[in-house]
Amino acid sequence: MHEEHGIFIRAVKDNKKVILAHHSGVEEFYITKLLIPVYYRPSASRWSEDIYYFWDSEARGNRLLVLQTSQIKFMELSDESFAKADYQIEPESGKES
Repeated sequence: MHEEHGIFIRAVKDNKKVILAHHSGVEEFYITKLLIPVYYRPSASRWSEDIYYFWDSEARGNRLLVLQTSQIKFMELSDESFAKADYQIEPESGKES
C-alpha cells in the first residue's frame, strides 16, 4: 500500500481527481498528471506489490493506467471533480472502487 493510500480512497469516495507523479519507465524521470482514481488491488502475495488503477482522460488509445506502488512518487487530492458516468471507466473484473 502506498503511503498516500488515504488520498486515493478519499478521491474515489469524493469523486475527485488526483495529481499523480509516477515513474516514466525511462531512467529516473517522473511524469505528473491529473488522473481519475478507479480501483485499488492489494497484493496477491508478500512478493508482489499492490496495484493502483487510474483513468487518463487525456491519453490516446489505452486510457487505463496501471501502476505498482513503487512506481508512484506522490499523490495529492485535486479540487477537480469527475462523474464516472462521463467516462467509460471499467474497474478490473467489474469490481467497484
